[in-house]
Amino acid sequence: MDKDSFTDFIKEKCLEVGFSKSGVAPVKYHKEDRIYLENWIDNGYNASMKWMKNNIDKRTNISNYYKDSKSVISVAINYFTGTSTENYSPPFISNYALGQDYHIIIKSKLKALLEEMKKIDKDIDGYYCVDTSP
Repeated sequence: MDKDSFTDFIKEKCLEVGFSKSGVAPVKYHKEDRIYLENWIDNGYNASMKWMKNNIDKRTNISNYYKDSKSVISVAINYFTGTSTENYSPPFISNYALGQDYHIIIKSKLKALLEEMKKIDKDIDGYYCVDTSP
């Protein structure tokens, strides 16, 4: 299967496993990403998320996280649980916190996606992660 057809296949499978949107991009290091993240942390925008200072090399260069990476598949999902907080008085709870842990749901969908890709080419290797990883 050629590259364009495989990209189309990936996007189709993303929809099938339940993602709302997806994109595929080649792995490329952008020095300005590291500068932006370091400035963001220096300005205290990470608030209580002190762990954001960890693994900056991996957070800003995926090849430092997964050395064999060639492409990145990014996905989005509408995680509205059907329960709205608009009729509640403060403090509000975010919609994503009202349902099952989104990390578990998204990771299971990513696993299913990788399994579908391996059906096309058993030599495909990949790593899936949610926002808890660099």
